[in-house]
Amino acid sequence: MLAYENPAVIRRIATDELLTEEEATRAFRGLLQFLFVAATATGPSSPSYYIDRAWHAFILQTRDYADFCDRYFGHFIHHDNAEPAGSDDSSNAIYLETRAAAAAQFDLDEVIWPLPHRSADSAGLTLD
Repeated sequence: MLAYENPAVIRRIATDELLTEEEATRAFRGLLQFLFVAATATGPSSPSYYIDRAWHAFILQTRDYADFCDRYFGHFIHHDNAEPAGSDDSSNAIYLETRAAAAAQFDLDEVIWPLPHRSADSAGLTLD
């Protein structure tokens, strides 16, 4: 699943969020990790700010997104109740659970999967 590529979505992330292609690729990879967790979770999942922005770009490519969800998870992953971390204390708690589940499965990018004190930062992705 992590080998899935979609250059059009990565270009859209880069354009919408004013990121380099490498930064947008990192955000997209974080999204793929998040979608796996969301698809296999028994409760709600919460994305980071960067993952949420990548999700918006992907879901707008409706056919690609629907095909991806069907191929890898067997069902559509809806965005309707996924509040990004930093929205409130509840979303931060859910985000920490989501992040822990992702960390158990994947090597996480700390910029894309930040701790909650950085999650609400919407100033854009800046690599240090």
